[in-house]
Amino acid sequence: MRGLFLTLSLACLGCCCVIWARAAQERGQGDASITLFLSGQEQGQLKPCGCSGGQLGGLERRGAIFDQVSRSRRLVINTGSIVDAETEQNLIKFPVFLQAFSLLGYDVLHLTARDLQIERLTGALAGLDPSVSVITAEPVGESQASSFTRSFSLGGREVAIRVIAVNAQTTLSSLREASQVRVFILDSADEDLVHSVLEIATAEDCVVVPSELDDPKVFDFPAAQAQVLSVGRRGRHVGRLDIRPRVGGDGLELRFREIKVSQELINDPLLVDLYKSYQGIVRDSQLMDSVVRVPLPEGGRFAGSSRCQDCHEEVYAIWQDRGHAHAYGTLVKVGSDMDPECVVCHVVGMEFEEGFVSLEKTPQFPDVGCEVCHGPGADHVVSGGSIDLGQPRRSCLHCHKPEHSGEFAEHREEYREKIKHW
Repeated sequence: MRGLFLTLSLACLGCCCVIWARAAQERGQGDASITLFLSGQEQGQLKPCGCSGGQLGGLERRGAIFDQVSRSRRLVINTGSIVDAETEQNLIKFPVFLQAFSLLGYDVLHLTARDLQIERLTGALAGLDPSVSVITAEPVGESQASSFTRSFSLGGREVAIRVIAVNAQTTLSSLREASQVRVFILDSADEDLVHSVLEIATAEDCVVVPSELDDPKVFDFPAAQAQVLSVGRRGRHVGRLDIRPRVGGDGLELRFREIKVSQELINDPLLVDLYKSYQGIVRDSQLMDSVVRVPLPEGGRFAGSSRCQDCHEEVYAIWQDRGHAHAYGTLVKVGSDMDPECVVCHVVGMEFEEGFVSLEKTPQFPDVGCEVCHGPGADHVVSGGSIDLGQPRRSCLHCHKPEHSGEFAEHREEYREKIKHW
């Protein structure tokens, strides 16, 4: 009986050890695996909009993903394309992104040609933590390199990870010798460039290409040994590449999966404070005053929702109880009421000379009022309804784009019920 008890105890202990080992391997602890976290193509998206649910992204949530693996067993890499255009607001955002990468413990920052152009205007690299290595395929001098290498202990041997910036001018023949695992970061998805890299890449390499897709994707290239993937856009996901000894054979095994930066993840207080600082800079910069506004077509004019109440009293009363009638107030609550990128979808006609400018100058135009969807109505009101409403008449998708409202497209009728006033 005692022997049976001992046998069962040892069996249970063995099972527990296996379970523990698997859990440790999944977390990237010990030397069972190396984990590469890949992000990039933020397109200027510091934080997702808060409307219509299903929000993905936000710099303040990424740390909760990175912290799933100890710092000694991971590399955190940004693949570039931080902002999408050279605008006044993006020039403010760019240094904020670099501060965020420092706070989040990034190891490698890849800069594209556009990133370097923005950096020259902002000087943002001066504020980057020295522990973050900057790589670029552009010839910019001695301050940046074209690759980064770090070695790890893996399964009792040393494995070097080499992250390499590649563009059309890169001499690929110089990259053939190299480390155990190479991560090629391409500055374009040009097929000739991709195929050229795949000619020298092995099954223990990874090729990262930019993509127009918001979600990460592993691409199928026939006869390619290396994995070819994109990390998605707008910071909605983080790519996780786990590197482990190959089961039952020599060499290494690379496994890629995407992780949603979901709203359930814990926010990092330091990144929350950084975003608040950004909001303060936007407010102080008075970006609302520099919004480019154009005339309404055909000499149209807005009237303001209160003028619609005269003839549509019942409909107006229903609208007042719906979320659109309080859209501007939601921005005030979160401190984004001076951010033109946010305000434009929370007021009437901000992009037009006749529309919203500020609460002080145009108090009749905050919130998503009647004329956003039905068109400018000043002439309609003055004529007692004999003149039709003007243009433009916006559809829901004008503001509820995938990057703003993650679930809207798949639940359009459900959300229409939330604003139903007809």
